[in-house]
Parts: sequence; structure tokens; C-alpha cells
Amino acid sequence: MTSRQASEEIVEAFWIIHLTTFIQCHSLAKCQQKLPKLSSYQASLQDESLAADDQNLRKMKTKPNLSESQVVDLVKKLYHLTVTDVQPLPSFDDQNFDVAASDGREYVFKILNSEWTENTTLVGVQTDTMSFLRQNGLPVQNTLPNFKGELICCEDLDCGFGPQKYLVRLLTYLPGVTISKVPPSPQLLLEVGRMAAKIDETLQKMEHPHLCTLLRTEFRWSLSRVPILESYLRFLDEGPVLEMVKSVIQQYETSVAPKYPNFRKCINHGDLNELNILVEPDEKNNFRVSGVLDFVDMTSGYFIHELAITIAHMSTLYCNPAEAGGPVLAGFTSVFPLNEAERDCLYILVLSRLCQVSVLPCYFITLHPENSEYIMGIRRKAAGVLSRLWEQGKERVEKIWFQSAAELRTMDSLQICWIVPDRGTQLISQVWRAVCMAVDASASCTPQWNLMAISLHCSHLRTMKRLYPLYAINAAHPPEGCLLHLIPLIHPQVLKE
Repeated sequence: MTSRQASEEIVEAFWIIHLTTFIQCHSLAKCQQKLPKLSSYQASLQDESLAADDQNLRKMKTKPNLSESQVVDLVKKLYHLTVTDVQPLPSFDDQNFDVAASDGREYVFKILNSEWTENTTLVGVQTDTMSFLRQNGLPVQNTLPNFKGELICCEDLDCGFGPQKYLVRLLTYLPGVTISKVPPSPQLLLEVGRMAAKIDETLQKMEHPHLCTLLRTEFRWSLSRVPILESYLRFLDEGPVLEMVKSVIQQYETSVAPKYPNFRKCINHGDLNELNILVEPDEKNNFRVSGVLDFVDMTSGYFIHELAITIAHMSTLYCNPAEAGGPVLAGFTSVFPLNEAERDCLYILVLSRLCQVSVLPCYFITLHPENSEYIMGIRRKAAGVLSRLWEQGKERVEKIWFQSAAELRTMDSLQICWIVPDRGTQLISQVWRAVCMAVDASASCTPQWNLMAISLHCSHLRTMKRLYPLYAINAAHPPEGCLLHLIPLIHPQVLKE
């Protein structure tokens, strides 16, 4: 038992004895008048405890601040690699470096916040999870062993706060740039949503002796713990954001919390934000997801949590944030469809995530003021998106999300089919050329069969909002002008233009 726990139990026992005596000597009405003073005293005690916690966090749970020369020495010492170049990478409360070595390869050297030294088992689960996902074909990093064969190293380091223990890891380097650096497209965000669902779906199959460590009941960033944001509102300035956060917390408690029994459980990545998703161009210069980073926020959660977190962060990429939700939703539900309760709670859960990112950074900069520019940059974007989605309202935003998702799912798996007799080959070729012209796609087709199905990739539909199925008439002698009857079914707007 800690000294803090002991002192709280003494205070609690004192008040129990005091109130028992008080009730015996006074009427219940007078006793009730006394209770507000008790609440005020306990609130004061809680504030003092939070202040003490803040001091302890500053002293004991510090963000690492290694110099580049320290990184070079550590990599040489632990992994027997000669570093030729070191570049710092952005991070919330850990420290990451892009390291180039004399073997011609690149690596990511990660130093975890000192609080992780108390959770080595959880770090081990995160490490094994990345390995499991990579074995199942997902683009995540591998953790490389040091010269002793250890995947996780605990080192005594002085980052300016005196010698402390830090966990360090060397990870493989994934190609690409963060999704925050490229123009977002519906097809790219559809792929992001699909990737999020595939991660959660794949982790359903993972077996590990320490999965229980992912419960993380005290984890501030869990969407299961939105109400604890009330304890951090004192770090937020008065204004419209504060009022929005209060309203979202209230709606979470009244409309989301009662529906948790209907949510499907899974293991969440928990932080698919715009800096944790890598993309690179394909052969057609369309960006595709090339990597998923940072599993330190992994938790036992729910599929709907992963979707809400992903939509919230992808919304920061758009001038109109509501436009991001549809593509992410389309991709996610192509792997894991939502039930009625999950669908109904999605909007408030997205806002809840934005509230977390709008509130908690104001607390963390009191612990890490040296990182305030990075932390508050994230916070400002989230608060802006929160305001926009809140102003538009649940009904309007959901309409945009779900209609857009339905259209994208249709276009992504679109097939155009027709049935004609053998001697209709020329007609098929004409129709196919017309289709290619209409969708601004280049293709060739020499059909030889009565039945043929052609799939059009969504990226070909640049000028269309919808593409309706095209069916030719099954007739021994196609009527004159048949082509003119068929083409309008492709998209009337294309013909008008």
C-alpha cells in the first residue's frame, strides 16, 4: 500500500466515525446540511492528490530527450551497427529516430517514456502483436533483437532529469510518408478503413499468455473512459470548446454507455492517426497504404472504437471534416459491418475521440512543456474538427457518412454485365468502347463468350458520382439503335456533357 492510499483510508475512516456520531446526535435534515462541507473537503483533497500526482509524473515519468550522439552510441553498443545518419521523428511522449546504418539499411530507434519500465509485459505483448500481424500479411514493423537476442532493452540513461531506466527498441523501417503529407482521396481513405478493420479482425485470432494486460482499465485514451475527461477540464480554457466537451461527455453517458453490451469486442490498435499511417504511390501514382506504426495505445476494446478513432483522425485531413467519414466507413464495413447500436453511437464516439485529443494535450504540456508545439498542434486540429462536426449535428453528419459509404461500396465492387448471342460480338465491343470512353479509362476487350463480366476499379470513375449497372438485350437480332438505348444507363450526366 502506498502512503497516498494509506492517508486516503485514514481520512475515509475519520469521516465515517464522525458522521456516525453526528447522525446519532442530530436529525437527518441537519446531517444533510453537513454533507456539502464533506464533499468540498474531499474535492480539496482530490485536487491536492492530483497535484501530487503531477509532481510525481514530472519526476518519474519523463519523455526521453536523448541527443543524436547518445543514439549513435546506444545503437552501436546494443546492435553493433555503425550509424551514418540520425534524423528525429515526431512523437507525443516517447522519442523516435530514423537511423541509417553502414549496412545500407534504415531503422527506427525508439526510446519509450520512462513510465513503460513499469509495464514491460505490456510492451512485450505489443512487440509480439506486431510480429503476428506481419506474419499475417499486414504492413507493420518488426522488432529486431540486440546482440544478446533481446527484443526489448532496459537502459540507464540521463536525459537531463538524472539517471533513469528507459526501454529501447530497434524497429524495421517501412517505406512511405505519413498520410498527413499527401492529398487525401476517397479511395485512399477507403483503404485506411479496410486496413483498420483487418487489423482488429486478424487480432481476433492471436493467442498470447498476457493478453489480459491489454485491459488497461486506467488508460486515459481508451474510448471506454470518456467520462474521466471531466477531471481534466480544469486544464482547458473557458470557451466554446469547453462547453462542447461537457455536452459530448453528457451524451456519451446517456446514449452510448448503455449500449456497450451490444458492441462487438476485439483488440484495438487504438491510435490510427494521420502520423501513424504511411502511404506511397503505386504504378499509377495513386497513393496506397504502405505501413501502420505505433502500437503503444493497444487496448482490449471494440470494433466501433477503432472505426471512431480512425474517422476522427482522418477528418483532420479535410477542409470539410464530414467528407472523411464516408470513405473510412465504407472500407471498414466492407470487412466488418456495423450492427444497429454501433451505427447509432458512431457519431458521439467520433466526437468523444476528438474531445480526448482536445483536452488531454492541455494536461500533458504541463508535464512536457518542451514538446508543447507538437502537442498543441495536434490539439488545435482536433478542436477545429470537433467544432465543425458539432455544428453540423448528428443527423446531417450521419447522412453524409452513410450515403457516401453506400455509394463508395457500390463503386468499389462494381461489375458491368451483359448477355448477347455469339453474333453480338461487334455490339459488345462497341458497348465496351463506349463504357471506356464514358469513364475515361483505357481498356481493350475482345469477348468470345455469351456471358462476360467486367469490373471497373473505383479510381477509373473520375467524372462520375454514380455508375449504374449496364445490361444489353438478349436477342437473336439486337434492335437497330440498341447501343443508344444502352449508353444512357451508364450515367445520364456524362451524355449531357
